[in-house]
Amino acid sequence: MKKLKFDYVKIGPHKRPIIPVRLTYGSQSVNTPALIDSGADFNGFPLSIAKDIGLKLNMNKPIVFVSVGEKSQKLTGYLGVLDLLIYKKGNSFQFSTPIVFTNDLPPNGIPLLGEAGFFDHLSEVSFYYQRGKVILQEKI
Repeated sequence: MKKLKFDYVKIGPHKRPIIPVRLTYGSQSVNTPALIDSGADFNGFPLSIAKDIGLKLNMNKPIVFVSVGEKSQKLTGYLGVLDLLIYKKGNSFQFSTPIVFTNDLPPNGIPLLGEAGFFDHLSEVSFYYQRGKVILQEKI
């Protein structure tokens, strides 16, 4: 059973559990940092990433969801299923997962890894805030 350990990333005065991931669709892939968000119901990535890797989304079937934060608002996204690779120094694990792609993330926003599509594909996600570490354990 593989475990990957990541350091939190400091952004301004805050530490965040941000990890590198690779999204793959067919022969196209893109690497991006993503925030592990235990409050997110599902994975959320910018719509531009889907376009960059040639993923065709059904724009006639929008998914409407509500954001949490300073201003709660309704957001619209489109569902795609692709491979997500989590990697660090030659070690990795990969799974096929649903992702909601949206234009409604802030321009400087980071993709989110949430409950459905990330947490449910791992046997354990451990946050060690004081030590600035997050450990992911692959499901067997």
